[in-house]
Formats: sequence, structure tokens, C-alpha cells
Amino acid sequence: MSLLDQANDTADLPALIRQLTGQPYPQLRSSGGTIPDPRPGHDERHASFSVFKNLNGVWMWKRRGAHRDVGTAYHLLLAFGFSPAEAAAILAGDNDYQGTSRPVIPRAPPSQLSLARQHAARIPSDHETLYALSNLSTIEDDSPAAQDLTRRGLRHSGVLKAYSVTRPTRTQHRTSLAFTLHRAWGGLLNVKVRNLGENLPRYSYRLSGMGTPAWVNPDYGDAPMLLIVEGELNAVAAFEAASACGRFIDVQGLAGSDTWPHLTGLNRDVRVYTDPDTSGNAAWERLYDLLHEAGATSVTRLPVLETGDYCDLLGQHGPEALNVLLDPLPDVPVGPDETLSAGTPIPGNWPLRTYHPGRLNG
Repeated sequence: MSLLDQANDTADLPALIRQLTGQPYPQLRSSGGTIPDPRPGHDERHASFSVFKNLNGVWMWKRRGAHRDVGTAYHLLLAFGFSPAEAAAILAGDNDYQGTSRPVIPRAPPSQLSLARQHAARIPSDHETLYALSNLSTIEDDSPAAQDLTRRGLRHSGVLKAYSVTRPTRTQHRTSLAFTLHRAWGGLLNVKVRNLGENLPRYSYRLSGMGTPAWVNPDYGDAPMLLIVEGELNAVAAFEAASACGRFIDVQGLAGSDTWPHLTGLNRDVRVYTDPDTSGNAAWERLYDLLHEAGATSVTRLPVLETGDYCDLLGQHGPEALNVLLDPLPDVPVGPDETLSAGTPIPGNWPLRTYHPGRLNG
């Protein structure tokens, strides 16, 4: 082991963070702790920067979220703008670095929470609300809309406000399925139409330019756990299955993998289901960061289905079969690939060993 490796392994990371930032960070104790990211350009409202010792007693840090940043005191110094030679000198005991020139550090991209706020659905006027609810009627038992809901196990749902379209438009077939979307605390935001015929987009909205609001269950906000699901009707299926099995949860259903949940009530245990494809995986990483920024106490991805979706499972096998999938599998990583190391190659004459949050690979 080189002298510099030894210096890095024995560095007091909490003391270094306080020295670099000038902040006391009382939440950093002898065993570590979690603080807002102290690195320049990484301002955040909620703490996601964990400081801890691995099994070999080496101080490390880890930023929760899609970027999977992990490192040691050396990596932190690089993040503060020091060159590899300067970082090595500091760890070797030369602490006279206050006058060292530092490169300009670019601003970090906007947080997921700020992006979600920018994409919040617009609240319709009274006139727009009347238009959104016009030309809708009760679903007849022999209609295509009724058949579609029956296939999904949602024909008699008590929480889905569903209708048939009575007058066709350029983007909506007559007799297509329509359902309402509301704010988390009530009040209509839009009506979404699922076209059951051909030659038109599968989905459209009665009010254009209003955003893509998520579906939320009635009386949203009081449950200890929140489930976020890709697909509004899949969310309805999950809520119906959980309720039928005596489970008290709140559910949001996203319009698609690139859309945003309501920001109300995210500060609790949250479970997420997205499709097992490229866009679904990207949505999971984005939601993971967003939910931690919004104060979620835990964020877990639910197991993926080999075939079909939540509606298929509810319609074909009933609520019990779907309810058991609303719990995470044991011993799965909580975040996106959080078991990966940050042992990236370091430029300069000091090849740093590869570190792992749980152990040290020399």
C-alpha cells in the first residue's frame, strides 16, 4: 500500500467536508450521516449525500439517485475542483491549499423536483371543465368501452369515473372510453379518452395544452404508503386490488414513462412500478431522484411482470394475484444499480484502487 493510499484510507471525511464547506453539519456523527450534497453545483433541498465507513473502516460518501456517485476523500477533493496532484498533496498532509486556483465548475442541471414543477398540469377554467365533461354518457353493458373495462377487471370499479364518448371528433371515436383525471385534493384537471377503434391515436385529451396529469385515487393523501404506477388504468387496478385485500394505500398512475406525478404527498414510503424496457428503466431512475428530492422516506421498485400489465393480471386472475406483487422482492437493491462502485480511473501518477461501499478491493 502506497503512502497516498494509506492517507486516503485514513482520511477523516466528515472533518474534510466541514473544512471545505465551512459548515458545521451536526448530523455527521462518529458513524457518519446523511446531508445535502456539499459539492459545488449540487445544491439540493433534501439530504441525499450519505457519509459512512465501509467494512474495512474507510470513510466513503455516496449520492443516492440515478447518477450513482460514490467516492472517498480523494474523489470529493476532485469534485471541489482540485487537480489530482493537489488532492494528493492535501491527503498527504499539506493542508495549505486555500490559495490554490480552481477550475470553473459548471452549474448542475435542474433538479428533478424543479422539472416536475415546470410540468405541472394547468387547472382548467369553469368553461373548460364544462367542455371536458360534455358529450359523455353512462357506459352501456354491450358497448366497446364496457368490454374493454371488463377485460381489465375494472367494469364495476368504484374509483374510476368512466364514460362513453357520445359525439365523435377529429381525435375521438364515438363510444370510446373516457375517464376523468383530478387534482390530488380534488377538482377536475382533464378527461382522457382511450380510442377503441382504428385510424386515430390510442389516447387523447378533451382539453389540449393542459399537461398530462396522473390519475389519483379518491381521498388521496392519508395512507402510509404511496404506489406510483406507469399507466392510469394500471393504477386503478392496483388500487382496486389493494382495497379488496384490505390494504390501505394511495396510488398515482402516470400517463407514460416520460410524465410526472402529482407532487402532493410524496414524503412517505413510495413504491414504483414501471415497465421493464428502456423507457421504463429511465423513468425509474428519474422518479427515484425526484422522490428523494421531494422527501420520500424510502423508494423501492416493484418486481416486473413477465407478461402483460396490472390490468391483465386483475382481469384474468383477480385482486389477490395482483396484491401480492405490490410488495418488493426481498434482498433487492433499493436504488438504480446502487451496488456499483465508483472506482473510476483517476488521471495522474496515483492509480487509486477500486472501492466498494461494503468492502475494499486492493
